[in-house]
Amino acid sequence: MKCKNAATHALVAQARAEARKGRICPMCGGPVPDHLRADTIYCSKLCQRRASKAYARGKREKTCAHCGKPFFAHHDTQKFCSVRCGHRAAPIEPRPCAHCGAMFKGRPGQRFCGKSCTTAARWAAGTMTLPPGRGKG
Repeated sequence: MKCKNAATHALVAQARAEARKGRICPMCGGPVPDHLRADTIYCSKLCQRRASKAYARGKREKTCAHCGKPFFAHHDTQKFCSVRCGHRAAPIEPRPCAHCGAMFKGRPGQRFCGKSCTTAARWAAGTMTLPPGRGKG
C-alpha cells in the first residue's frame, strides 16, 4: 500500500510540475519559475506590485473638476488634481472683517482681514496676554 501511495503522489507531483512549466508573467513577459506555486501569476514580487499599482491607477483615473485635466486620484473621493485647483474652485465671497468692518476675501471661517485685526480683536476681548515678566509692571 505504501508503494502504491508513493507512486500516486509521484505522478500527481509530476503532473503539477508539468502544468507549471511554460507560464509567462503578464506584466513583464518573462517566464514564471517552475518552483513557485501553481496559482502564481507573476514571476516576482516586483511584477506583482507593478500590476497592482497599474490596476489601482486605471481604477482611479479621474478628470479634475476645476481644470478638466485627467489625473490619477490617491483616494476614491478626490475631485481635484491638486490642492491649488481645489483652492481655485472654492467659491470665495467677500465679507466684512469682524474688527474693522473692511471687506476682504478669505478662506471659509476666517473672521478677520489680517493679523493686525486678529491681534487687536484678541486684546479687546481680553484673550491675549503677555507672558509673565514681559510688559509693564
